Amino acid sequence: MGALGGARARERAGGWLSCCVPERCARCDHWRGCLPAGSKESLFSCTLTASEEAMAVLEEVVFRSASIKAEVVARDELDWDLRNILNFGHTIGHAIETVSDFKIEHGGAVAIGMVAAATISKRMGILDNSEFKRLKGVIKELGLPTEIAGHKAPEIIQAMKHDKKIAAGRIRFILPRRMGEAFLSDEVDLSLVEQVLTGQQ
Repeated sequence: MGALGGARARERAGGWLSCCVPERCARCDHWRGCLPAGSKESLFSCTLTASEEAMAVLEEVVFRSASIKAEVVARDELDWDLRNILNFGHTIGHAIETVSDFKIEHGGAVAIGMVAAATISKRMGILDNSEFKRLKGVIKELGLPTEIAGHKAPEIIQAMKHDKKIAAGRIRFILPRRMGEAFLSDEVDLSLVEQVLTGQQ
């Protein structure tokens, strides 16, 4: 945990976001019980400090995240379906990294991708607005970006066409149904994606 403890705050927040992925998509109670009784820390304040208690909490969160990811991978060893939920936010996130020539860090790009995917789900009538606000609030509290700056939607969509999850020429997205449940869809209209990304600029 030394590397995580010594990283810059934004990089640490990006690492914390990686722990958000299974929490958002696989199991809602993932973070419960990570803080010791009587702790003065919040889970999110642990991204901003290198105190002994914060490091212990982060270690527990990372352990639980790794356990959940291992469980998901074991249930879908050949990467046919379920395992894709671990890529929540990555379809758009990787495209943003590419068009920014990797000037936008991975954690920040995936954060934007998570908000975009949640917005798409909300616009499709799948994700409830209160759940959307909760998810976006977590990302904001981590100090990570939720909007794109300086890159146009069409170039991001073009970059998405090289995503590994493409099947039969269709871009597939991980969309949240609610906190703790997501699914893989190839039925997202790219005009909606463009609207969402344009709205985030």
